[in-house]
Amino acid sequence: VLQELALANLNCRWCIVTKVINADIPLLCVLAWLFIIGLMTANRIYSITLRVLVMMGVLFYVADVAVMSQFVVRLAISDFFTYLAQPLVIWRHLSTFSPLQLCIATMILLASVVLAAHEPSGIISRRALGGWTVSLVGLALINPLVFPAPTLVHDWAIRNVFMANQPTGVHRDYGRDTRERVMKAHLADTEHPKCRMGRNRKGNIVILVVESWSAYHSAYWSGLNDWTPKLDEIAHKSLSFMQFHSGGPNTMEGLMALFTGRDFALPLAKSYPAAPFETAWGLSSSLPRILKSEGYHTAFLTSGNLAFTRTGEWLEDIGFDHVEGHEYIGYKGIARHHFESVADDVLYNRVLEYIGEVGSESALFLVVETVSSHHPFVHPYTKERSEEAVFRYIDDAAADFIGELESRRFFQGGILVVLSDHRAMTILPQVESRLLGRGAASHIPAFIVSGEARGQQVDRIFHQADLMQTLLAHVSDKYCFTGPARDMLAVEDTEPRCVFHARGDRRDHLDVLCSEGSGTVKVAGDESRFVNSENLSPETQRLMLDKIAWQRINAQEAAGSP
Repeated sequence: VLQELALANLNCRWCIVTKVINADIPLLCVLAWLFIIGLMTANRIYSITLRVLVMMGVLFYVADVAVMSQFVVRLAISDFFTYLAQPLVIWRHLSTFSPLQLCIATMILLASVVLAAHEPSGIISRRALGGWTVSLVGLALINPLVFPAPTLVHDWAIRNVFMANQPTGVHRDYGRDTRERVMKAHLADTEHPKCRMGRNRKGNIVILVVESWSAYHSAYWSGLNDWTPKLDEIAHKSLSFMQFHSGGPNTMEGLMALFTGRDFALPLAKSYPAAPFETAWGLSSSLPRILKSEGYHTAFLTSGNLAFTRTGEWLEDIGFDHVEGHEYIGYKGIARHHFESVADDVLYNRVLEYIGEVGSESALFLVVETVSSHHPFVHPYTKERSEEAVFRYIDDAAADFIGELESRRFFQGGILVVLSDHRAMTILPQVESRLLGRGAASHIPAFIVSGEARGQQVDRIFHQADLMQTLLAHVSDKYCFTGPARDMLAVEDTEPRCVFHARGDRRDHLDVLCSEGSGTVKVAGDESRFVNSENLSPETQRLMLDKIAWQRINAQEAAGSP
């Protein structure tokens, strides 16, 4: 992965090696020193304790390499609590690795266990220990002189795993003066929201969330690849959004943006990264809850395991009437894939069945989340390990589903929103960055199909969080909101605003995307600042910093994790 980053950004593949050595030698020296002490001492308890610590360090190091190679993000210590809560999900994902990768990982694990449990010899003298200590300290001190420190824009990927887990600015709270200033500035907006007349259309609404679908998969949105031609063709005939952005780098943050109307999820003052859906529990103004008050039956259907990151529990908490995942009885006996999911076409058949079950007793708000195109891109039927093959499959399956909706006359009063949850967790190549700019990491396809023949491209910046206000404007006779008016179905009535995206590579960085320019903010409480910007005036930068502070403070005060 790092060599691919180096090739894309430095036009060389091996020059990254020296930078990795620079970052990793100090950590490896410490682990080696602890291991030698563990061998030297004759006290079995001390010896095993030290060697277990070394084993844990090595395994954490290897796990970080595995996560980097799979998802192009660093492994955070808190991720263990999230992922290990569902060991069966992790085990199924590990089964998608190649036999060679699994063999190497197994050998490392066994070697670590043997070394940790080996009887201490106590034969290394203090003089030998001193020699080893001087040698390792010398190696650590000489290392920066031989291999200079990283100067890459991707230095987040070069740091050793323990340095990558050092506390960031996300953990810094805002001071009283900042809190009073930003809350006062937004007080009128929150206490006196703006209201508009809606279109009062109570037709059925389906949101199709296509896992990891990215602009670079599509000839229509980027021209880089032509792997989703059928979806592209449908989008071309519909209302398509050419500058649409996700709230974060994973599904959880995408769902939070869609159902709460918040651009990003970045909790305040924690000693660890965010717990699942933190600050978004117990909300009274979520999208499903408001649509329910408008007479809608609300449902969320996926083929994945909703226990992972407590997604199912959260969906029920924010007001969905029906939540269904991999445990659906109709999937019994059908082959499973990562996250215990069935293939997308099987999910679509279940969705069509569910729409028939609900019937016309009430208007339906239905969210469908697919899984088959989740990393590591294994075709559910042929088992081919090919990103192109997987996306051609999901293109066929999704197009067939949309065609079936059309044959059932769904679009006579109903609307279908098709979008991605986030950009795929793959390397962001230079060609994509040049084409899409700073928003390349958050740029995702999105289009809306309705009974009205649109064939319209929208070039304004929109965000997943804008869908909530859009749907409320569509179904309500009157709706109220804070901030600029945003309506993806009435672009002419939409007011401009800047949107945000929480970065996955640097968890204390936020991209800010405006029509006049863009920038990246390092979040650090009162010390938050733009680390770079383009065409954003000092006044705009100040307003954006205050907006970020207000969203974080307001979210923390409004709700928390149960």
